[in-house]
Amino acid sequence: MSPPRESRVGIGSSIDDLLDQAVAAINRGDTATATALADHVLAVDHGNTEAEDLLTAPNDGGEIRRLTILYVDLVDSAVLSGHAGLDTYGQLVSRYRGLVVNIVNRFDGHIGSPTGEGLLAVFGHPRAHEDDVRRAVLAGLEITREVARLGEQFRHRFGMDIAARAGVHRGVVYLDTAQNDVYGLGANLAARVSGLAPPGALVISDAVAPLIRNTFELVPCEPAAVKGVAEPLVHHLGKGRKDAWRRRLPPDGRDPAIRVVGTLPPGRAAGQAVQDGIEGQRAGRIAASGGQHRLTNIRRNQTRSQ
Repeated sequence: MSPPRESRVGIGSSIDDLLDQAVAAINRGDTATATALADHVLAVDHGNTEAEDLLTAPNDGGEIRRLTILYVDLVDSAVLSGHAGLDTYGQLVSRYRGLVVNIVNRFDGHIGSPTGEGLLAVFGHPRAHEDDVRRAVLAGLEITREVARLGEQFRHRFGMDIAARAGVHRGVVYLDTAQNDVYGLGANLAARVSGLAPPGALVISDAVAPLIRNTFELVPCEPAAVKGVAEPLVHHLGKGRKDAWRRRLPPDGRDPAIRVVGTLPPGRAAGQAVQDGIEGQRAGRIAASGGQHRLTNIRRNQTRSQ
């Protein structure tokens, strides 16, 4: 049995902490520290795919980050494009993309290349917030609602049923700063999670669910097999905020239960951290095939394979 993701390593550190610290070490060029931290995670959480990806991270000018990813897709886009004229479908996709981009921007997320029907947004880059997970979930819920309203307009005018599906995941991604694009296992899994959502719905990965279960209504779904993932994906249907939580949100609307993962205390060496023990329980984790997914292969594994 795997240890919990929030298991503590010494004071103020956890598996999540160590992964974040390893990412920071990679991005500042300290590969020795990054390797030690990732190795320690694997010692106590054998097969942790994020740690495995960090050990094989490319070093070509981009950045490695652990971010919250929202993937949104237009349901049955191929069917819609076949049944609608070019002008009508072009108008639909333009309205859809504009709607998604506007909502993501309002929640301070970022879409690098808003082209096509499948749109990937990251939360936590270029600006990080303590409630990026909550922002991504709220954005996904609003997008599915607003696309449904857009669908009503097109149904009345053109007789076309339109809906979006969305998925939220948190994991390791590679930021191609030169191309303003996002690759990696985390991005791929966000797209796979989105594909499990019914039309007009939002699905949450098991990596995200523990961070928001006190804030949002989540309905557990039957684990499902998806392409490129070794084990069935554990996921949850997002149904909106819990009423009790909605009443006690602060005026700024931020979820105090979601925080930025801390770093090691000043002066605490990574070598000391990796000697400490693990305790506690592990939050849910998406298990993927370590051999099939590596950041060195992420460009060819981008979500265009769907």
